[in-house]
Amino acid sequence: MDRATAAMPGTERSFGLSVGGVLAVIAALWRGARAVGDFNARVLLTLMFVVVFVPLGVAWRLFGKDPLARKRRANRGWTPYPVRYRDRQHYSRMY
Repeated sequence: MDRATAAMPGTERSFGLSVGGVLAVIAALWRGARAVGDFNARVLLTLMFVVVFVPLGVAWRLFGKDPLARKRRANRGWTPYPVRYRDRQHYSRMY
């Protein structure tokens, strides 16, 4: 079998060549997806952090909002326990 007939459709080598071509296309797609992922991770997420989270944090500090209750002024230790939780019937239908 010479080179001209080795890659003819229907021969054993034609299958290997077609699979190799498909794998080359898939590898190129993976490289493109990697480039898009790197762009998303570095550029878009940095912009979102700077545009959304930094102004939100600055505004919360200006208005004194503390969503994690890190600065407990009056209560040291436990947070107040709601009165409605003292009734055991509350736990029978939690959801």
